[in-house]
Amino acid sequence: MQSALTTLDLNRVQLSSCGMLCCLAVLEKLNISNNVIEEGDELCFAVRRLQRLRSLQVSGNPVMEGPMKAKLRGLILATCASLTSYDGKTVTDNEKQFARTKLDRKQATSNS
Repeated sequence: MQSALTTLDLNRVQLSSCGMLCCLAVLEKLNISNNVIEEGDELCFAVRRLQRLRSLQVSGNPVMEGPMKAKLRGLILATCASLTSYDGKTVTDNEKQFARTKLDRKQATSNS
């Protein structure tokens, strides 16, 4: 019987890139907090491909500071339907729906 990685804790390992995480298809819990991740696009790209991800911890990274913090949280909630916990807090279906609606409106405006 083949086992699969479902939990990965990379807290405080000086991780600077998370693009390679997108190949971990069955990952359910990911902790990449307190690292040196600076690229928001790369973070969103990786998380979008983790279709079973339920718990994500990303706090303590440079990308999650300042005005990008709320934007990235919204993008992650809008694109990761299976997420139920974000930085240790419960994510509700209403939060995910609001984030998706906001993203859809932004995309519709940019396509006009």
